[in-house]
Amino acid sequence: MFFLLVLVFPSFVFFGIQGYERFMGGDNALAKVAGQPITQPEFDNVQRQRIDQMRQMFGGNFDPKALDTPEARIATLDGLLADKALAAEAAREHLVVSENRLREVIGGLPAFQQDGKFSYERYKAVLAAQGRNEVGFEQAVRDDLGRQTLLQGVAQSTIVPNQMLERLQRLGEETRSIREQRFESADYMGKAAISDEAIAKYYEANRAQFSTQESAKLEYVVLSLDDVVAQVEVADADVRDAYDKNQSRFGEGEQRRASHLLFTVGDNGSAKDKGAARKLAEDTLARLKANPNDFARLARELSKDPGSAANGGDLGLFGRGMMVKPFEDAAFKLKTGEISEVVESDFGFHIIRVTEIKAAQVKPFDEVKAQIRAELQRERASKKYAEAAEQFTNLVYEQSDSLKPAADKLKLAIKTVDNVTRAGAPASPGDALVFVPRLVQAAFSDDAVKNKRNTEAIEIGQIGRASCRERV
Repeated sequence: MFFLLVLVFPSFVFFGIQGYERFMGGDNALAKVAGQPITQPEFDNVQRQRIDQMRQMFGGNFDPKALDTPEARIATLDGLLADKALAAEAAREHLVVSENRLREVIGGLPAFQQDGKFSYERYKAVLAAQGRNEVGFEQAVRDDLGRQTLLQGVAQSTIVPNQMLERLQRLGEETRSIREQRFESADYMGKAAISDEAIAKYYEANRAQFSTQESAKLEYVVLSLDDVVAQVEVADADVRDAYDKNQSRFGEGEQRRASHLLFTVGDNGSAKDKGAARKLAEDTLARLKANPNDFARLARELSKDPGSAANGGDLGLFGRGMMVKPFEDAAFKLKTGEISEVVESDFGFHIIRVTEIKAAQVKPFDEVKAQIRAELQRERASKKYAEAAEQFTNLVYEQSDSLKPAADKLKLAIKTVDNVTRAGAPASPGDALVFVPRLVQAAFSDDAVKNKRNTEAIEIGQIGRASCRERV
C-alpha cells in the first residue's frame, strides 16, 4: 500500500489538481451574448417552461420528446440569445419602466382578475402555484416591457422608400372588371345515368371511404388529488395555529412612495461625461435644499427618466427588491418629505424625495382563514394520496369485473363516455384529458374488449390515476 501511495500521490499532485482547477475554473457557458453567459441550468429551466406550456395546451396528447430534438434545443437557445441581447441593449439605452406602467400591465392580465377587476389575493395565489414570488415576477415583467419598448422603437423608426410606398398605394387603388358564368352540378344531375354495376364497382374499389372507425362506449373512474382533498377535514384550531406560527407569510412589507430626478451621461443624457452629470445633480440638489417645493417642476424640466419626469418624478409605491440597490438603500433611510444626497446607480445620478411611507402590516385572520384551510387540506391530502392510489390500483385489478368497488371505497364517481376511438375521446375536453394514449390503448386491449375487464390503473399526468372498462 505504501508503494502504491508513493506512485499515485505525485501523479495526483501534478496532474489531478490541475485538472480539477481547470474543471472548476472553466467557462461552462453554453453561449454568450453582450458579455452575458447562458448557463446549462438557465437553458434547462426555459426548456422545462416550454414543455409545461405545451402540456397545458395539448394535455395528455403532448409528447415531451417532441422538444427533445436538436432543432427544438437550438430554437430554445436562439430565444435565450435574443432575450439577452435585447435586455443588454435596453439597459444600455437606460429604458426604465415606471411603476404606473408596471401596475397597469399586471392589473390588466386576465389571470390576476376576479369579477373583471385585479385581485391581489388571486395574484399571490397564481404566483404561488407557479413557484414564483412577486419581486421576481415583477422584474421579469419590467424586463419584458423594456424589450418591447426597444423593439417598438426600432419598428416605428423604419424608413420605407418612396418607390415602395407608391407601389403599395397603386396596388391598393387597382380595380378589376370580371364576368362570370356558372355551371351548377345540380343542373346536370338528372341527365346523368349511372348503372348499378358502376355503383358496385366504385364501392368495391373505394371500400375505405365507406368504413366507420372502431369505437367503444366506456365506463371510467378517476382518482385525483382533488378527490382526496375534498375528503380531508381541518379543525379551526389547526387553521388558527398555522396562522399564528406563520404570520410573516400573511404580511405586506413596508412600502414607500418616492419621486426622483435622474441625471444621465451620453449624447442624449444630461451631460457628456460622468463628472459633468454629477456636477449638474449637485447644483440641482443645492437649489432643492433652498426651495424643496420646486422638486416636481425641476423633475419635469431636468429629469431624464422618461417614465416619471412628466409626473414630477413620481415613481409610485414600491417595496424592497423592486429598485436597484443604491436607490433602495437611500430611499428606505429617508423620512417622509426628506430629500436625499446625490445617489449614483447604473442608470445615472438620482436625487430622491420620499413622499409616503406605508408601514408593514399583517392581514387579519378572517381574511386569510380560507386560504390557510385550503393549504392544510392539500398538504394532508398529498400524504394520503399515495395510500389511496395504491388502494385504487389493487381494487380495479383484484375486482376486475366492475369499477364499483373502487368507486365506493374511495367515494369516486363512475362516468360514461361514448364514441371513444383509438384516437381518443371526443365527447368533451374533460374526457379528452383523461383518455391519454396509454389509457386508450388499454381500453382496446384484448382483455378489456373480449373479457369486459377493467384496465389497469394508469397514471394520467397531473390529473391523477384512472381505470376504464367497456360498458355492457
